Amino acid sequence: MDVIQPTPCSYCPGKITAEEKKMLITALTEKIERIFKEIKSCEWSGDAPEASAMLEVKEEYENLLKRIEGW
Repeated sequence: MDVIQPTPCSYCPGKITAEEKKMLITALTEKIERIFKEIKSCEWSGDAPEASAMLEVKEEYENLLKRIEGW
């Protein structure tokens, strides 16, 4: 029986094209900026728990962005 090897695709880490990487970085950067604005809005309205939760999400996106930039 022949073993079929999966072909590398552009959706595998390290196998994306430069254009795809650029698009991912741009999308994540924009998402981080939107979350930052939401955090500021929550802080201004006095909703500290929501701001704290959103800060954690923002940090996760920033970590993901760093990983992608390192590919």
